[in-house]
Amino acid sequence: MNVLFVCYGNICRSPMAEGIAGAMFMGDDFLHVESAGLHAVPDNAPSENAVTVCLKHGIDIRRHRARAVTPILLSRIDLVFCMERYQCLDVLANAPHLLPVRLIGEDVPGIPDEIPDPYGHGLPTYERTFQSLTRAIAFHLGHLRERREYDRKAKTSG
Repeated sequence: MNVLFVCYGNICRSPMAEGIAGAMFMGDDFLHVESAGLHAVPDNAPSENAVTVCLKHGIDIRRHRARAVTPILLSRIDLVFCMERYQCLDVLANAPHLLPVRLIGEDVPGIPDEIPDPYGHGLPTYERTFQSLTRAIAFHLGHLRERREYDRKAKTSG
């Protein structure tokens, strides 16, 4: 399954989400994660605070480079998680096919549906964003993993 994390500029939240999901599902060939921004400046590096907070948790996003959401990118994606509602609408307007698009915090107990952009704020705000993203990713993608395991067991038991 190809999952895309989308935010505004692709230097804070979505690179963090891509790094978190990549670390959670390392070695799992079922899931491929990427990130992109609706108004990304191509090749911009992640924000310094995003890098610092991720490194604190053992996740290195220093090689990440920003890229824009395009219809070509969306054509190979199975599921999109956006950080804010308006981003969901923009993705749907650019998707070349019917595509599941969700808010990353939607239905996750204890965090808001929309995860605000920490850009321009200090490390404590980035840390809160990291924690919210971690909970949301574990919630949503953990369910995908559980479903895949259930389907695999059902198939082998006949």
